[in-house]
This record gives sequence, C-alpha cells and structure tokens, in this order.
Amino acid sequence: MFDLLSLASLSHHEITMMLVALALLLATARVMGEVAQRCHQPSIVGEIFAGILLGPTFFGAMAPEISHALFPREGPGMIVLDGFTNLAIVLFLLVAGMEVDLSTVWKQGGTALKIGITGMVVPFAVGFLVAWQLP
Repeated sequence: MFDLLSLASLSHHEITMMLVALALLLATARVMGEVAQRCHQPSIVGEIFAGILLGPTFFGAMAPEISHALFPREGPGMIVLDGFTNLAIVLFLLVAGMEVDLSTVWKQGGTALKIGITGMVVPFAVGFLVAWQLP
C-alpha cells in the first residue's frame, strides 16, 4: 500500500534513484514500443518486452547490483515504486483495451470465442491432470 510517510522518509539519493529508475522504465518502454511498431506489432508487445528486459529475469541476472540500486526490494523506495507499478498496470490495461479493434472482434466473434475458451480450458485441464497425477 502506498504510504505518504514512506515518501517523506526517502533520502535525496533514494529520490534521485527512483527518478532515474522511472526515466529508464519510460524510455525503454517507449523505445521498445517503437521497435515493435516497426516490426508491425502493437506497441504493447514492445512495452511488455521492455518490462521483461528490465526485470529480475534479464537485467537482474546480468547486473544484480545495479538492478537492486534502481529497483530496491525493501524499504521506502520499494513502496513508492510499488505504487507507481500499480498505477502503471492500470494505465497499461487501459491503453491495451483502447487498442482493441472491436469491429474485428465482432466480425470473427464465434472463432474468437472458441479460441478464447480453448486457450483457457486446455491449459487448465492439462495443468489439473498433471497435478492430479503427481504425488
């Protein structure tokens, strides 16, 4: 939960690192979004890829000290970045929803519905069966 006392307790260095982290996140998302559009993909795909690149899977494994300095896992800096993260997810979903072309969905409604249901039921059933068989 976002706490104003946590924000007030940030040092000048922590505020600077938070702003550098936000700038890095925004710049990388923008660049990767543009790259995705040049590859005839929605910008959302590039922005997701930017999140993967800057996350613990890639950047955290390649440069753990820098990653921990920019994206702390504890303390008031983490709380503030967590608040920004929650806001960013809401805005991300809003933009993703705005990019959906509903006319295409209505034209291919039956097919889209079958694919959507199959895409949920089949992985769930396979996961359930695997879990059922394992001790």
